[in-house]
Amino acid sequence: MFVHGFLDDSSVFDGLSTHYAHRGYRCILVDMPYYTAESSENHPYFGYTMTGIADYLHEIVTHATLGGSLTLVAHDFGVVYSRWLLAKYPADAGAIVQLDLGFGLNVGVDDHEPIDFQTLKTLFSLGKIYQYYLIVLWLMNRTPVLSGALSLCPSRFPAWFQISGHNIRPESAYSYLYFHLFPFSRYLANRTGLTQFSLYPTWARYRPDVPTLFLYGTQGRALHGDDWTSSLNDRQDGSKSVALDTGHWVHLEKPEMVQIQMDTFLDRVLGQCPPISESGMDLIRR
Repeated sequence: MFVHGFLDDSSVFDGLSTHYAHRGYRCILVDMPYYTAESSENHPYFGYTMTGIADYLHEIVTHATLGGSLTLVAHDFGVVYSRWLLAKYPADAGAIVQLDLGFGLNVGVDDHEPIDFQTLKTLFSLGKIYQYYLIVLWLMNRTPVLSGALSLCPSRFPAWFQISGHNIRPESAYSYLYFHLFPFSRYLANRTGLTQFSLYPTWARYRPDVPTLFLYGTQGRALHGDDWTSSLNDRQDGSKSVALDTGHWVHLEKPEMVQIQMDTFLDRVLGQCPPISESGMDLIRR
């Protein structure tokens, strides 16, 4: 099951999914809610919380009757979503492939340890300013009066949601709101001793421990901790971290290298996958 990240939709995995469908794997491509116009129907107006995302992905896994045979392939924010899924439903997947975004206490996505001020600071670094910018604009767009005012300047409004040439749907900024809100509420509860301040579910403290392949680019900012890459290489379950000479979209910039690493990992961890249809194709887009 392929889970995309912020800015993207499931089409970012078209190349990988076609490769693995031909190898005999059943491939499910998920369009996360509000990331496309088609995926924005019949969903909560203010997006999904951490628990909501876990339940949403779990429903897809359950509907597909995959269980522990599932391998998650996640990029960018999809890694965070996948982490929430496996923290609450650890039996939903038997392995995970992380693309460019990993875990680590210094990147603000790994909450298996108690949150203190040092780890909380990563949520408020200068590099996160655009995330708060998107959150504010999203909340304005979700508020009837303010959204009406914004609609009066249609020529400027879309430009506010462009990053690196990508057009961002304002509704998808719920990802960042809950990503920052839940750990901050937990920190506030720890500092005050008032547990009712915490919106953080207890299951979210646990890091998935399934066999993991972590492929990351060396160009640009590291979105993982050094402790994560070293810990994977020390494990005895087939886990591995591999650095590639790419930027953030490793699977688009070096698809052949990604496929080689994934083929080796999947064959080692899951065994050879027999064809499931005469054509070898079973693509499902949720």
